[in-house]
Amino acid sequence: MIYSYPMPFRCHKDIAEYTEKYMAKYNSHWIYQVNVLLPRSLRMDLDKELAEYGLSPAKMWLAFKRRGYFGERHVLNNSPSLHTDYSTRTNEPTYCSIVFPVSGCKDTYQYWVEGNYTLINAEERDPNGILTTRQICQWHEPGIVVEEKAYIEDTPMLCRTDIPHSVVSRDDWSYRLIISIRLKGNEKFDDVVNKIKLKELANSTVM
Repeated sequence: MIYSYPMPFRCHKDIAEYTEKYMAKYNSHWIYQVNVLLPRSLRMDLDKELAEYGLSPAKMWLAFKRRGYFGERHVLNNSPSLHTDYSTRTNEPTYCSIVFPVSGCKDTYQYWVEGNYTLINAEERDPNGILTTRQICQWHEPGIVVEEKAYIEDTPMLCRTDIPHSVVSRDDWSYRLIISIRLKGNEKFDDVVNKIKLKELANSTVM
């Protein structure tokens, strides 16, 4: 099983530049989770490329700006940083997201942990005072950090989000900023990978 797969977008640079400016004011706390309101033109560009992959439009553009995550978290401490993604509206897992690197991503990575756990809801307030609900893992025995690491430095990456995951950020205390794209259709990771491969094959045939 794989946990990530490269997924290029022509609009990556424009979305990254907009996100960088949008998130510039968030610069004092250790983590920010902000729903970025992309301009209509960027949303249309993104949805057009998603359609070229055979995917549903985007429903959420969620920026994560964090620092101080210096290592892989011990899985028995129930750290909120190790979590799965899910929808509070449908109570269903979010199977994958498309991670656009923005800045501070060099020498950072996303990782996953497999093992024996129960998902529990945890409420917490973000630095803006907004109450959020997350699904964190209550571990019954030590989990195993999988071998694969997703180094998302230059190219957008499709990532599994229904398996416990977190990130390691830069060791110089600078921020790592990404924007995570969630799909309206909540397509499953393996299905999206197959569609990416079909597009790769079609492009190689044209060339």
